[in-house]
Amino acid sequence: MITINKELTEFFNDPERTRLKGWQVFLFSALGVVGLALGAILLVAVSGLTRNS
Repeated sequence: MITINKELTEFFNDPERTRLKGWQVFLFSALGVVGLALGAILLVAVSGLTRNS
């Protein structure tokens, strides 16, 4: 792994999750779920499964 900035690497190395508050973790999780849902909708639309017969 290439370390660009030691301070940035240490920020993301947080196994106890002490830097993020509970609501922040919830917000990022919710954004991830929304992203997955939009990706699934896009995949269905592009694959032609929504085509009218």
